Amino acid sequence: MKLQMEIKINSTVEDIPLTYRIFTTTDGKKSAYFIDTGGHYLNLKNHTIALDGTVTPSVGCPICPFHEHIKLSGWNEVTCNE
Repeated sequence: MKLQMEIKINSTVEDIPLTYRIFTTTDGKKSAYFIDTGGHYLNLKNHTIALDGTVTPSVGCPICPFHEHIKLSGWNEVTCNE
């Protein structure tokens, strides 16, 4: 089993590394973007996000060495409550 980096939802106005925000795509699907350890914004619209928040495939940044298997903490709760 691959280790997953847990990413928490960002409910502040500040941009905090290793947090995510939810958005709705143009076709109405819920997706997210998050900020990696280098402070870069990574859009997950081309990834699959399972109900438990597991993101596939792994996420890599084209600018810095960040490349991890991630899980969006609380994904099911926050997407069901929107």
